[in-house]
Amino acid sequence: MMGVRFLKPFVTMPPIDKNKALRILELSEDFSKDQLIRSFRKKLFENHPDTAENKNSDVSVDDLLLSRKFLEEYLNETQKQPSRRPDEKEDDGYRDYREGMKILGSALDAYWKKRVQFSHRPEGADFIKQFHEELNRARDYFIRVLEIYPGGLWTPDAVEEIARINDWLGTEENP
Repeated sequence: MMGVRFLKPFVTMPPIDKNKALRILELSEDFSKDQLIRSFRKKLFENHPDTAENKNSDVSVDDLLLSRKFLEEYLNETQKQPSRRPDEKEDDGYRDYREGMKILGSALDAYWKKRVQFSHRPEGADFIKQFHEELNRARDYFIRVLEIYPGGLWTPDAVEEIARINDWLGTEENP
């Protein structure tokens, strides 16, 4: 692995090996991505110059950053998970979440722009029907995030959006 530049300008960090990175972040050999993130955040808080109780720590922020980057690359290389679509990399549900948010955003924009115009006209019923269909499309994307990526990064946000959509639709369905 080539050296990586970090916080200090024009300073190249020396290469790091897996065992040293595991030792710095206090991880076992069979760590997961979630464990890596949690350990990194904990160690960063413990060793950051602004928040650390022990200012004379042996571990620098640069060491933590380098270790995290190395172990993330290691996980990506060794634990390739099959993607749900052949042309798409695993993304923890972000693409489905983003698509759901686009549909939800455009549906809500249209609603707020047109609701005054259609409030007492017969075509208002058609508009509301179309609005509900768009909300259901967005909810389907958020439900897909929950089904395909149950422990994903975007899952809590998807749950909140589903609850919001259910409020708009007047349904009691829980994800």
